[in-house]
Amino acid sequence: MKKLLSILLVAVLILSVLPAASAETATAADITKDTVFSGSGYSGFGFLSDGDIKTYHKSSGNTTITLENAAGIHSLYLMFDLEYGDYTIKNNNTGAVATVGTHSFLHEYINLKTLFSEIPQSVTLEFSSGSVRLSEIYALSEGTPPDFVQTWNAP
Repeated sequence: MKKLLSILLVAVLILSVLPAASAETATAADITKDTVFSGSGYSGFGFLSDGDIKTYHKSSGNTTITLENAAGIHSLYLMFDLEYGDYTIKNNNTGAVATVGTHSFLHEYINLKTLFSEIPQSVTLEFSSGSVRLSEIYALSEGTPPDFVQTWNAP
């Protein structure tokens, strides 16, 4: 009887852990369409979320892009037309600032939860050195990056 109860207890524990493990490996949702873009340096921001990597604009100089989503933005995926370099991301909820882009990747995946130890509702990207040529910015919910996201590593 004790052996049967032990087996049942182990089975219940295993089953209670499985849904949590599945949630961790769920694919992140593209929440870009529910995200508000604003800032300076471009005449508009629609091209950043049109789903066409062939459309890009060159900014007019010091550029800021603010993204806001009430549900929170877990990560960003930026697609540049030309290499850019360092830029900053500010968590507008806490004021924390981090420098990213040190490897000048054309496709940059940024896990905001890892960067700021929380999922911000609003972030501001600041490109302070010259103009920037961006093609797309995707805002993503929590989860593993979707298949279209390329996570590049430094050589």
